[in-house]
Amino acid sequence: MKKIVAGLVAVSILASFPLKGETVNLERRLGVGYSAFSPVSGWSVRYWLSEALAANGVIGFHFESDRNEFLLGGRIIYKAKDENNLNLYLGVEIGGDLRQNADDNFSVGPFAGVEYFFAGLPNLGFGGEIGAYYQSLDSTFVTFFGGLSAHYYFAAPVKVEKPKEKKEKPSTPTPAPKKK
Repeated sequence: MKKIVAGLVAVSILASFPLKGETVNLERRLGVGYSAFSPVSGWSVRYWLSEALAANGVIGFHFESDRNEFLLGGRIIYKAKDENNLNLYLGVEIGGDLRQNADDNFSVGPFAGVEYFFAGLPNLGFGGEIGAYYQSLDSTFVTFFGGLSAHYYFAAPVKVEKPKEKKEKPSTPTPAPKKK
């Protein structure tokens, strides 16, 4: 429950910034960052295949004295809405957690999230997500989560151009025909 509340608070804070900006085009751009508090948490590589579809790979490590973990996961993201400096998206994730001295498990589930770009930093995106997942190791069928992420996108952002308005030429009055 704490993770959901933390995710909702982060999303609310990011969405409340009154900064004016332009929509950032992420098509064919690579982002590298970190995703936290999700079942697939760790270092993240996100590539936008098109303006609305992204593939996201995640790799995570947890080294402890009594048990080590290695997490590997993938996500498919669909951008549902494009706002100024804010992308609303939906997705599905699947991941595997390989544990030393324990049973391996996997998780799968849907999520929804936002990614916010500050007006002066169009290459840096901060995100928040909420979702649900099934995990093979838990006895419960569905677990809810709230997650946070940050990604730095390489390559110069391409700004979406607004359609240019057609300017009408000033009409010149036609002279009346002369009478003979």
